[in-house]
Amino acid sequence: GSSLMRYRPHPAVAAPRRAMKRAWGCAARPPWRYDVGLVELAEQFARDGQISYSEAKRLWSKALGRKARVGRLQGRTLRWTLEAFVYTDKAAALMETFLRGERPKSHIKQIRGLKYDRELLELAERSAADGQVSTQEAEVLWERAMSGGRVTDTERRTLRYVRKKLRFTTPAAKLLGARLREGGDPPRPDRRAWRVRWTWARRRASGFPAFPVVLPRKDHRFTLVLCHPMGWGGGFFLGGGALVDDLLSKSRLVRDHCKIVCPGGKTYRDWKMWFRYRGKDTGGTRECHAQLVNSHDMSEASAFVSDIVTQEARALGSPRRVIVVGYSQGGCVSLEVGLRLPFRVGLVVSQRGMLMQHTKDEHAAPDAPRQPRQRLVLTAGGQDDVYLPENQVEARTWLQRQGHHVSFKLFKDLNHGDHHEGEMNFIRSACTRVFLAADAHTATPTHA
Repeated sequence: GSSLMRYRPHPAVAAPRRAMKRAWGCAARPPWRYDVGLVELAEQFARDGQISYSEAKRLWSKALGRKARVGRLQGRTLRWTLEAFVYTDKAAALMETFLRGERPKSHIKQIRGLKYDRELLELAERSAADGQVSTQEAEVLWERAMSGGRVTDTERRTLRYVRKKLRFTTPAAKLLGARLREGGDPPRPDRRAWRVRWTWARRRASGFPAFPVVLPRKDHRFTLVLCHPMGWGGGFFLGGGALVDDLLSKSRLVRDHCKIVCPGGKTYRDWKMWFRYRGKDTGGTRECHAQLVNSHDMSEASAFVSDIVTQEARALGSPRRVIVVGYSQGGCVSLEVGLRLPFRVGLVVSQRGMLMQHTKDEHAAPDAPRQPRQRLVLTAGGQDDVYLPENQVEARTWLQRQGHHVSFKLFKDLNHGDHHEGEMNFIRSACTRVFLAADAHTATPTHA
C-alpha cells in the first residue's frame, strides 16, 4: 500500500538530516518498509527545529489508529524518528515511554487538591537527595521553570512548595525566594542589588530557553555575550563574586554603557549544556580536546550564539563593539563562534575552555570559507584537571598559525571550577581596552 512506499525527505530537512547522520550514524532516510505517513508527519512537525510534546502525542495517535496497540512497522518508524529528528526532552521521554509499552505519567501531580508540576517536583527531590538543595541546583530549578519563557502559576506554586518542604542551603533559599518575589530580579534594598539586575529575553524560533539580559544604566554602546559552563544556565555569571558582578562593580564603562547577554544551552537529561559528548570520556587527559562531540548540537549552539552576536553588532553599528566570552564548555562554544563568524568582533574570550578538535577540523577543512582573523584571549588554570593547561598552550599555537592574534594567561593556582580574582582582572582589562578602542575608532551608536 501507499504507506509502505519508499520515502524521500523534504528539501527543508534533507541537509539537517545529513548532518544528523554524520553526528549519530543514523539513517539519512528510512529503509523500504517504514510507515511513510508517520515519517512525513514527523518531518512536518520538525520543520520548526524540534518535535514538541503535543506533536509527539499526535504521532503516537496516528501510529495507533483504531488499534489497541502499535504495530511492529509503526513502532520501528517511531524509533527511527527519535534518531532522525530533534525532540524536546519532554517529547522524547513521552515517546520512549509509549514505545516501552508503559503508560506515561501526567505532568500534573495533585497534593491535597492543589496542582503541582510533576517534573519540577521530581527534579527538586533529586536535588535534595544528598541532604539539601544547593545554590546551583536552585538556579537549575528556576531555569527549568523559565524554559517556556515565563513561570506559570502551577510552576510558581511548585517552587514555593519545594522551598517550604525540602531543605535548601541558606543562599539557595534566598536565591529562589528572590526569583519568586521579583520574577527574576534580586531584592531591591540591598546596596549591591543595583549592580546585577536583569530582565529575561527569548528568541522563540531558536528552541533555546529564555535567558537573562543585564541592561546598561545609561546609553547602550557595547555588548558582552557570555556563554555558561556545562551544568549551569544563563544565570551562572550573575552570582556574587562571578564575572558580571566583578565587571559591574569595578568598571564604570561596563556598568553605564554595556549590555550583558547570558544565553543558555538546552537541557539534556537534567543537565544544561551547549552540546553532548560522544564516545569515551577523555576529560582530564591530554586527549581532552579530541573528545567526540555531537556535531548537530555544536552547530545548533554556535548558530544560536552567532545570531545573537550578529543582532547586537547590527544594533550597535559595528561588530567591534561586541565581545564573546565563554567559560569551560561555554569557552568551547565561544571559540567555535569566533572562528565561524564572517566578521571580526571586538574580542573572543575562552575562560578555561577548550579548542575542540571538531572546531579545528571544520575551520581547517579545504572547502571551509575563509574567515577574518580574530583577536582572542585564552586563560588556563595550572591546577585544572578537566581541560589541561598543556592543551591550552597547543590551542594558542594552532590559533596563531591560523593568523589569529592570541593573548594567553596561565594562572598557576587556579583549578577548573573556582572564580579567580586575577583571571577576572585580566579579562576585565582586556574587555575595557577593546571597548575604549571601539569608541575611539567607530561612531558612537545613537539609536541604541
